[in-house]
Amino acid sequence: MSDYLKKIAGPTNAALYRICPASSIERYIISTPATRKILNMPEIHGFEYTYLLRKGLENFLKTPFAAKFFADAGGGAKYSALHFLRGGLNFNFIEQFYKCYGFTKVNASFMTSQRVQKGKHWQIKHDQYRKFSLEGVTSLIAGDVIATGTTLQNGFDCILDMDVKLDRFIFFTIGTPYTEKIIGAYEKKFRKKNRNFKAYIFYIEGRFELVEKKGELPFAIDGTDLIRTKALLSPEFEASQTIASRIERCAIYDVGARAFNWRKHFRDIVEYWQQLSKSEYSVPEIYNLRHPFPYADYDEYEKAKKKIWPELSKDTVKRLYEREIKMLLRTIKLDSWSFFAQRLKFLKNSAQTIKWRNDDV
Repeated sequence: MSDYLKKIAGPTNAALYRICPASSIERYIISTPATRKILNMPEIHGFEYTYLLRKGLENFLKTPFAAKFFADAGGGAKYSALHFLRGGLNFNFIEQFYKCYGFTKVNASFMTSQRVQKGKHWQIKHDQYRKFSLEGVTSLIAGDVIATGTTLQNGFDCILDMDVKLDRFIFFTIGTPYTEKIIGAYEKKFRKKNRNFKAYIFYIEGRFELVEKKGELPFAIDGTDLIRTKALLSPEFEASQTIASRIERCAIYDVGARAFNWRKHFRDIVEYWQQLSKSEYSVPEIYNLRHPFPYADYDEYEKAKKKIWPELSKDTVKRLYEREIKMLLRTIKLDSWSFFAQRLKFLKNSAQTIKWRNDDV
């Protein structure tokens, strides 16, 4: 059976879905206005990006579900927040737990984890800095963007070498199915230390797919780019997308650069749109490659979407369908050259002080 989403009751500013059918790993998808914004608007950068990511997490952590899930009478003493440098710093779990639950005893652990490609495989190149604070800790929480899962694998290898027995590993991610694959591969190893070990994944807005092969999509980077094509998305995120966001190179660019090196971040985005503008691809062609719409009519669309979102009302599905049709028609009518030029102008205006050159700073 294919995966589908079952909604968990809660406030509208932090929708929560359980990914079903159930597996040994509990899997969820969170959707908030703030996280939808950062995934649809890559021009948001620096602290504004970090702020919105944290705002979305805060909205979720304040839900009744999260308050019960993270409850700790010891003031957070059972938790350590593991930060994979640099992207993991954006989540700021220490402050989040204090703001939402008043916890003052949450430990912090850190490790560098920079991956490089060796042939067909990804390996960790830089992980010299490691500082773990796991004394008395039974729950480890972390967050990062996951493409192939190499960073997670490296982190688990380090933790398994330590004298620590974890009850829970809780992971927040903008990630791909490799997140589950890696965590699933390590479950048995952690259960050898503690048979009650349990892992939880909270995907942000959806479980995205990974570009696996060169040439799979125009100008996409294999082994790196998370894409929306065939992804398992929350209905809220599905409804929030724009033409531009659907034809972006990836769902999320390098978050380390996005938060801490905005010049490099903008160069990555602008380079992609320049490639599009100089290519022979039109907007409808790119849109169809990245967001195919294979439904002959509403009935086919409804049948397909009900398999993913079985609890969604007919009215909501109908609205989503009508929005899709309007966006498709608008895409067809667009002047591609003008659309690409306007997008490039907007991006360059959003980063006024960048000196457009190839070298990094």
